[in-house]
This record gives sequence, structure tokens and C-alpha cells, in this order.
Amino acid sequence: MAGMPDGSVVVLGIAPDNGLWLTTVRGSVTLRPWQRVAGPDGSTDFTVREADIAAFPDGTCQIVVTAMDGTTFHQQRRADGGLHGFRPLPGFTSKSRWGATKVSVTAMPDGSAQLLSYGTDGAMYHCARGRDGAWTAWGRLAGYNGAPTFSGPALAIAGMPDGSSQVLAIGLDGMVYHQLRRPDGSWTGFRPPRGVTTATMGASAIGITGTPDGSAQVAAVGLDGRLWHNVRKPDGSWTPFARIPGPNGRDPFPAGQVRITALHDGTTHLAAISAG
Repeated sequence: MAGMPDGSVVVLGIAPDNGLWLTTVRGSVTLRPWQRVAGPDGSTDFTVREADIAAFPDGTCQIVVTAMDGTTFHQQRRADGGLHGFRPLPGFTSKSRWGATKVSVTAMPDGSAQLLSYGTDGAMYHCARGRDGAWTAWGRLAGYNGAPTFSGPALAIAGMPDGSSQVLAIGLDGMVYHQLRRPDGSWTGFRPPRGVTTATMGASAIGITGTPDGSAQVAAVGLDGRLWHNVRKPDGSWTPFARIPGPNGRDPFPAGQVRITALHDGTTHLAAISAG
């Protein structure tokens, strides 16, 4: 999901046949019908494994996807809803293409974008796209507690108002880890937020978004299959994880995936795929 400057939310979804679709909602009202997103060659049968979308201050969005062969593509969605078309992300060299198993994108206050990815080697990488469309080189992130790399089944990145970004990921041990990328490009290193009743939080799916007050809100599907939420305050402290009820107050609400996005008024919107 991508929270737009006008208060609407653009929702990107992958259908059971791996087709990529998007729509726009405002509250419970669907403003635009679901539209299938064409592939890099304009094909209408383009299929993907992973996808993410980020909203920018000028009303545009940027979409990143991994195709079925692992190739990572990027495109812009204009403020009027038009799509520019997918282009492959550059790899380690300008003539190579980036391959990934997971990918996440976030918008920064200056109009640039930051991308987070698990490469085909399983390690986590980061790069940025400037306002002029130029890409930085991919940089590999260090792991937790001195490990040379970080690998796992899920990741997410959120841009913050001060130019920093926050990374949330699930490690190979099934635990949630978090770290901050400072505006100067340095990293704080991964640390695990406290769990509901344990020292660490286990999860199968995660989402993170930055809010205008400088806090970050986190949503997670816990190892119990339920939805949980907490907040990382601007001073670095965390609130406890609290359960999120399902439709009509349903609790427990089993979920398989979760996404979260913030609007400029400080509200946040969640989307979850029911697991039963």
C-alpha cells in the first residue's frame, strides 16, 4: 500500500495467478477499479513473485517487482494514474540486471527512493534512486551481532521525515530485527525489538511505515498467526506489541500477510490477507 498526499491509498496486489493489479481506495470506498499492470514489454500476462509500492510527495508512486525468473523491475506511476512501464534495475554492473527474491521500496522527503532487497545469493542489499533517475550501487548490509550478512524470509523499509530510513526484517531464526539508516548513510546495526511476552518477537510477515511525527509504526503476523502492532518512537524506544482485531472486531484474526502505510495526517492504514 502507498498513502497518497490527497488522503487516498494506492493498493498493489498479486492475484493467485501471479498477475499484478492495483486500485485506489479512500477509507472503505474504492475510487478506481482494479487495473492489471502490464509487463516490461507491454504484455498483459506479466507475472511476478513479489511487489511493493511507495508514494511520493508530488503524487507519483514507484513500483518494484521481482519477475518469476527473479529479475527485478521498477516503474513510476504518474500523479494522473498513468504508468511509464517497467525497466530492469541495474545489477553490480551497468550492463547487468539485478536479481532478487524479495524487494521493498520507500519514498524519501527529497523525492529520492530507497530500495531493500534479498539478492539471489540470499543476502540483504540496499540502493537508492535519485530524483534524476540515477541509481547508486548496491551495498550489502551486515547482519546481526557481527554476522557478515543478513538473510531471511521477509524485509521492509520506511523513509522518515528527517531523511533517515528504518529497516525491518525477519531473520533465518524467525525473529524480527530492526535498524536505522542515518541521513549520512551510516547504519546503526540490527537489533531485535522485544516480543509480546518474550525478549524477541517471532513473526512470519512484517510491515513498517514512517509517520509525520518521526515515529515508525510496525505491523507483524506473529508466530501465533495473529496480527500485532507497535510503535518505535522518535527517541528510539518501543511501545509493547498489541493485538490488532480483525473485521467486525473478530479476534483472533488469522492472517498470512500484512502491510501498513501512513498518511500525512498521521493516520495509518493496514491491509491483511486472511489465512482462514
